[in-house]
Amino acid sequence: MRPRQRATAGSLVGLALGLCVSGSRSTAFLTSRVLTLFPSSRPLRFVAATKTMGPVQSALRVLVPYPKLREALPGPYGCVGSLVRTRLHDTCCAATISFPAEAGGKYVGARVPYWSPEAVDGLADYIRTNSTAATAVLSTLSRQFHPSPAGLRVLPPERREGWPVIVFSHGLAGCADMYTDLCRCLASFGYIVIALEHEDGSGVHAAGASGQFIRYKRPDSTPYSREKVTRFRAGFVEQRVTEMDRVLWAVHNGGADGAGGQAGEGGGVTELLRSSDSSHVSLVGHSFGAAGAFVAAARLGEKYPLKLAALLDAWAFALPDSTLESQTAGQVPLVSVLSEEWTRSQELFAVDTLLAAARGAGRLKGSYAIARSVHQSFSDTQLWLPGFITERLRMKGQGEIRGSTHALTAQTIHAHIRAENEGRQTPERLPSGSLLEYLPAAAANVTAGTAATP
Repeated sequence: MRPRQRATAGSLVGLALGLCVSGSRSTAFLTSRVLTLFPSSRPLRFVAATKTMGPVQSALRVLVPYPKLREALPGPYGCVGSLVRTRLHDTCCAATISFPAEAGGKYVGARVPYWSPEAVDGLADYIRTNSTAATAVLSTLSRQFHPSPAGLRVLPPERREGWPVIVFSHGLAGCADMYTDLCRCLASFGYIVIALEHEDGSGVHAAGASGQFIRYKRPDSTPYSREKVTRFRAGFVEQRVTEMDRVLWAVHNGGADGAGGQAGEGGGVTELLRSSDSSHVSLVGHSFGAAGAFVAAARLGEKYPLKLAALLDAWAFALPDSTLESQTAGQVPLVSVLSEEWTRSQELFAVDTLLAAARGAGRLKGSYAIARSVHQSFSDTQLWLPGFITERLRMKGQGEIRGSTHALTAQTIHAHIRAENEGRQTPERLPSGSLLEYLPAAAANVTAGTAATP
């Protein structure tokens, strides 16, 4: 990978539009053809544009059915509701919460967009686009509705303690909206999934409590190196851990008196948290979000009863070796799931260091890779455009079934959480097919087809 690509290791969008890709001639050619379909103009401000489109939006939802988010979910709870862009407490960052919902509920009020116009505007700012063609592609994110119906009530939990909780942390240049499909898949297995919108400046957009917009903060132009990355990202990691701490506090205190909510949505956050099991919480993160979840699990594991930390394509390169290696027995159990692309990264050695230390401390409960997947397979970007385009732009792996990585990842995480809850070292059953065992410093087993076994 070239330095610029490595510097955006957690980025999920630059590649998506071919604007931060590596030197693939075919990808660059395809992108240049797309961007020359329309003349360049000054950047379109999506906030103003989406408010004035009116009936045009309705027509475009039918004519251009992308992003194409799944309707059928992999877990036993096929109806999933969401509280979109809310807050658990006035001290917490914003979050989108997905949960098992009562089927047959009716919409209450207007449906919310899949992405907020402000988040789309932040995405346009991140990729620095002046192209009308690119803005047209991005505008589909706020033109389509969020896949979860509004106004659904949380399904009464089957367990007396309540629904277990998952706190999800997004990657660099991401946001909570970018992992909608994965979080809904996790919720379909019986979890309340809280996807955070980090305010550390590592995402494309966040809205602060006072209403200010927070955009992506770029590193300086000095040469890319691990020392530079760990030094620059240290403050981001600290803020992410603080934000996860506040959310975990809110979960354990039922949101207290500062819980947010959306009008007409079944009682909002307070009712939802009353249905949760605060003694059964796990952390999940992707890329830089996995790095933050790893640090949070180490620091907060004694403060809160965390069941598991699942690391998806962890950007361990952003953490110093002293952090990766300082693991001890008794810490929160870890599971690692890598894309096949990530197993070929030049920065994989840092992941191997993390996994080797976790295995030595007896806390690594599973290490896997998903065949034919790429780094962006964990995000929604593979659902944004037709498959032949997403493959060319490395938003989806060659031959990867659309959305399959989300379902497979959710099944794997659920199997390990269930095993931890039942006191077993390994799950009774893991998904078959593309889930392969990954051994540190032995990425060849991914393409050799070594199936994961309990």
